[in-house]
Amino acid sequence: MLGASIAEQLGVSAGDGLEIAGVPFTVAEVVEMGRYPWLRTPQAAESPTVIAESMRVCHLEEIADRPFGQLSGGQQARVSLGRALAQGRHRPAVAVP
Repeated sequence: MLGASIAEQLGVSAGDGLEIAGVPFTVAEVVEMGRYPWLRTPQAAESPTVIAESMRVCHLEEIADRPFGQLSGGQQARVSLGRALAQGRHRPAVAVP
């Protein structure tokens, strides 16, 4: 799968709002989005563990239910980093500007 092979090498960190059709995503939902490339692969079974670990590493457990758009800039950056970490099957290198 091309998408999965790209996802092994590249994690994307995006910010600003993350609302679709007026529905704000929670912190946990944004981190879970990082697992999308693995949805229909054998690695999908790893998703709950990878998501939990990404949330833990980025200190997001306490704000998991908060809407992403209502977070401070620093919190949004941590969530975006958590999303990028969740995407990586083998923990990709992450560059932070």
